[in-house]
Amino acid sequence: MAILGFALPNGFPYHGSPAKRPRPSASQIDFLGALLLLVAMTLHITGLEQAANLYSWKSAMVLAPLIIAAFLWVGFFVWQWYGASAGLRHDGIFPWRFCQNRVFMGLIA
Repeated sequence: MAILGFALPNGFPYHGSPAKRPRPSASQIDFLGALLLLVAMTLHITGLEQAANLYSWKSAMVLAPLIIAAFLWVGFFVWQWYGASAGLRHDGIFPWRFCQNRVFMGLIA
């Protein structure tokens, strides 16, 4: 990490661009999107791990995290869509333009 820090040019990745980029601020961070993504992914992986190791697929220890994660995934994508369509100040964790690109959606589906 230290070598990488010394090797990167000043202003990376905008080095050499004619337009100056504004400094990022804390108001541009999508805290709600990051929280929804973190909790949804954690519950999703927990449910799958419980099913793989200890419990049957029909047990509450498997179904509860997976069902809650499904609702959180829906909430995450609704929040990302709302942030992109309403023009909020924050930069989304998952840029909504990815969902509008058929090639990209084909790659992740």
